[in-house]
Amino acid sequence: MRLRLPITLLFISIGFLCLPLKSAKPFTKVGKEFIADFLPQVRRVNLDILFQRAHLINIQKKLKTGQGLYVEELDFLAKIAQRYKLPTDTPSFQNFRRDVIQRIDAALNRVDIVPEKLVLAQAIVESGWGKSSAARRTHNYFGLTQRRSNGFVVTQSETTTYYLKSYPNLYAGIQDYMRTINTFPSYKKFRVLRANMRLKGQKPDAEQLAYGLIRWSERRELYTEKLRMVIRHYLPKDIEVRLLREPQYSALN
Repeated sequence: MRLRLPITLLFISIGFLCLPLKSAKPFTKVGKEFIADFLPQVRRVNLDILFQRAHLINIQKKLKTGQGLYVEELDFLAKIAQRYKLPTDTPSFQNFRRDVIQRIDAALNRVDIVPEKLVLAQAIVESGWGKSSAARRTHNYFGLTQRRSNGFVVTQSETTTYYLKSYPNLYAGIQDYMRTINTFPSYKKFRVLRANMRLKGQKPDAEQLAYGLIRWSERRELYTEKLRMVIRHYLPKDIEVRLLREPQYSALN
């Protein structure tokens, strides 16, 4: 479960909430460097997920056309079920084909991307454009926590202490963030919104999916609206062009 931010991140996030966002803003040097470093890793994780998703769809097509499955494909389905916290019991022999098709349908609601602009927006808000020393040291730019001791105390009571999760690299941190969104009950609304977009033939939309993260923060609606504002004003459609060609840096405010 995602809990309160450590104090170093909290002050940055509160300050960022106060920034006026009236029009699209040019990147600062820090912002440009942060996005340039962060975006390739986001895409790498999303590509891994898209590969898994494509493999699931191909297996499902085989079953629907009466084909059998290889042992490797069954092993892949078992790994996906474990990774995405889906039922891992063996499907019934009598209704094996039908049960596996239904399980793949359920898996496809979880094995899907998080739009890169939404990932960037959360990282920007949670870490203050990557300025948080705790985020940099742990490769955790989303405030994800655990009970195991890690050095950075997030919240503490008489019985429980939560620490900021730590990862070996940025890729691992983003991977766990996406797995959290794709598996935790708190973000079921996000997955339902995304699945409905897929059913309509639409690509997952970052601004709309921000509503599905209302339980990420105690600020709830204020938090999701903040994410939407960052996407609109700091992450425009021509973000890659601006990263490559913007000649000057200016202040965010």
